Amino acid sequence: MKHQEYELQCQFCQLLDYNNIFYFAIPNQEVRGGTELQRIIAYKRLNKSGNRKGASDLVIVLKNKVVFCEMKTEKGKQSEAQKDFEKKVKELGHDYVVLHNIDDCLTFIKSIKYLF
Repeated sequence: MKHQEYELQCQFCQLLDYNNIFYFAIPNQEVRGGTELQRIIAYKRLNKSGNRKGASDLVIVLKNKVVFCEMKTEKGKQSEAQKDFEKKVKELGHDYVVLHNIDDCLTFIKSIKYLF
């Protein structure tokens, strides 16, 4: 499932590049490997340097607008941490979208084209 989200995100990034839309990814990879203690230390270091549980996969920066994008498979659901992140972002007046397939990605790009 994660592989499908990764592939969708890569395709979306290609579309963003093609349309000259400025964006960046938030690397929220899960810490794997090592001992339990090593993973705990790694998580603490990541959190100390700004890693936030539930942060969106991508941030799109437009003229006078920031949009946070979460990539999910067709059947993918947001975690509670992702829902909390979405709520905080919206409370601060920003947009948040969940994109499930390439059609969602194309529709999103068409909807923001007039903003830049």
